[in-house]
Amino acid sequence: MMLIVRMNALYMHTMYCSNPSKPNNYLQPRAKAIRKYVDKMISLAKEGTLHARRQALAFIYDEDLVRSLFEQVPSRYGDRNGGYCRVKAEIQKRRGDNAELATIELV
Repeated sequence: MMLIVRMNALYMHTMYCSNPSKPNNYLQPRAKAIRKYVDKMISLAKEGTLHARRQALAFIYDEDLVRSLFEQVPSRYGDRNGGYCRVKAEIQKRRGDNAELATIELV
C-alpha cells in the first residue's frame, strides 16, 4: 500500500523524496522499489487500450490520476523505450530533523 501512495505522489508532482531504509545507504532501496511499478504503469499508459486502463485502475485506484496518466504519457514518452524515472544519486537533507532523503523523479 505504501508503494501505491508513493507512486501517486510521484505521478502528481513528477518528483518525490523518501527516506532511505538505512542511514548512509547510497542505493536508496525504497526509491528503487517504486521505479519498477512506475515504469510498468507508464508502459500500460503507452499502450492506451481498455485492458491496460483497467489494469492500471486495479493498481492505482484513482480514476482521475489514471485518466491524466493515459492522456499525458503517450505524448511525453511516446518515443522512449524505457527508463521513465530516475533515482538521484545525491542525498538531500530534510529541514527540521536533518534526515537523509532519496529523490525519484520522472524524466
